[in-house]
Amino acid sequence: MAEWKPDAGTDLQGQPGCDISGCRALHWVLLQKVEGPYTVTRGEVKLEQEFQLLTGTLKQGTTVFALSGCVYDEQIMLSAGDKQYRARLSSRRLELREF
Repeated sequence: MAEWKPDAGTDLQGQPGCDISGCRALHWVLLQKVEGPYTVTRGEVKLEQEFQLLTGTLKQGTTVFALSGCVYDEQIMLSAGDKQYRARLSSRRLELREF
């Protein structure tokens, strides 16, 4: 899967049926596409997506915060400055909640 980093992996060395070196199982989760601009109650969000990794901005008034995070299945985790957010995409509408 080239440059797409796995979401999880397990070393199977020594397990039945795995008698070669480098025997490893990797796990990828198929992703929803979340890239794009969104208007949220906290301002405006712009997300760029490379596989499961997210970058972008959160604009609140005249202040712009850099966003980074990831998407895993239907869960979207973002951070901006010292704040952490969970987000959900429903019908192309982004719901953003601080936690």
